[in-house]
Amino acid sequence: RLEGGEVTLSDLRGKTVIIDFWATWCPPCEFQVPELNAFYEAHQDSGEVEVLGISVDTEGPDVVGQWTTEKEVQYPILMGDEDLARRYGALGFPTLVIIRPDGSIDSRHVGLIERQQLEEALERQKAASAAST
Repeated sequence: RLEGGEVTLSDLRGKTVIIDFWATWCPPCEFQVPELNAFYEAHQDSGEVEVLGISVDTEGPDVVGQWTTEKEVQYPILMGDEDLARRYGALGFPTLVIIRPDGSIDSRHVGLIERQQLEEALERQKAASAAST
């Protein structure tokens, strides 16, 4: 986490996890923040979804923290790197990866994504979960 501590996907099992790989030097990444903020605020208390922004910046947490404060990021920010992003299939930034509650990757989206697309992905997760029970 930006403020310290680690996060593992296994700790989030049972939730849909939205991972946004981004960087402070990526202009489109800035435009992603309001969409993710709105989605996060709508779902943060549901217990069904976790939104995580993973910075691939090499300058460290001070630079990333300043950027997230300036852009008013509401969701948790983690420190990562481009190697981690590539392991999740990120070919450019921003790349959004949606993780199913069972921990498998549902989908990837390179470039900007709107809140409505995130809501649709969440509904797909709910429908798939209901169909399997």
